[in-house]
Amino acid sequence: MIFFILFQVLLLREPVDKVGFSTNQKQIDNFFLNSKNFGNYIKFKKNDKVPLGVISPHDDHLYAAPLYIEALKDIKAKNIIIFGVAHKAKKWGVEGLLIFEDFDGFKTPKGFLEINKGLREYILKNLKKDEFLVCRDCQAEEHSVEGILPFLEHFNPDVKILPILVPYISFDKMEEISKDLSLIIFKWLKENNLKPVEDLQIVISSDAVHYGDQGWGGKNYAPYGTDCRGLKKAIKRDIKISKKYLSGVIKKEKLREFLLNLVEEKDLKIYKIPWCGRFSVTFSALFLKDLAKNFGREIKGVPIAYGTSVQIGETLEEKNGLGTTAEATLHHWVGYLSLKFIF
Repeated sequence: MIFFILFQVLLLREPVDKVGFSTNQKQIDNFFLNSKNFGNYIKFKKNDKVPLGVISPHDDHLYAAPLYIEALKDIKAKNIIIFGVAHKAKKWGVEGLLIFEDFDGFKTPKGFLEINKGLREYILKNLKKDEFLVCRDCQAEEHSVEGILPFLEHFNPDVKILPILVPYISFDKMEEISKDLSLIIFKWLKENNLKPVEDLQIVISSDAVHYGDQGWGGKNYAPYGTDCRGLKKAIKRDIKISKKYLSGVIKKEKLREFLLNLVEEKDLKIYKIPWCGRFSVTFSALFLKDLAKNFGREIKGVPIAYGTSVQIGETLEEKNGLGTTAEATLHHWVGYLSLKFIF
């Protein structure tokens, strides 16, 4: 008798950043073992309510680890949608829709996190054809999801993920897609006897301001100067943005103002204030608002913490092979916002 053993070959998405992101368990464990040694960052008033969604950074782990941890520690649902940034959307020539992938999983320090293929298929079956694109190469090149996964995996090892990238999208188009997607997710939850928060949570990938006069492709992103006073003013502006537009009850008008505070209305590709997550945050907050509305509820934003690469810095003595992909100085730094959306 001849026995045939069939091995399923999984299509796994490989890490794109092996310098700034943890690629083995020793590296990620080191952040939790040495969390008391993190540099200075701001913690806002504590709110213990488990979130429906959170904003997490996606910068180098040596810089942003405490903000990842603050954002992701309460993400325990077994189904997680991650809305990522599409940094190379201009290169890809993609805008006005959501970008999906066709992988089986994403490689992580512990092995891999499985893609929720059932949810992905359900969405793609029901979403309008002009509202999405399946692009393996786009997702393979984008780093804004993978940086989150080692921390997510630490808190939630059995999770299934669904990464969705958000490129340039006008606010009006965001509204259309958000209403459609939120209704699809609402129906999926109901059909599978699942509950928001308990069974499904949302992670939104975004770094805050990119600041300085060096290392930004020849552009000067330092309207307040590059001394300590400039740092304080830029931080104050970031916190003001988060509290004015993303805190309290989330409303459509506030989100439109948030987006147009960051980009030019006539050309969405031009920054007013360089937040790379300008589209991922706006769309995801709209989606959470619409999803909550389907349940007869409101969604509220609650800031958790804020820090910068220049203040947190490379605070761990033992780096275990981890590096950084850019300098952290008063001439070049990035802001990080951790914020929760409660249901």
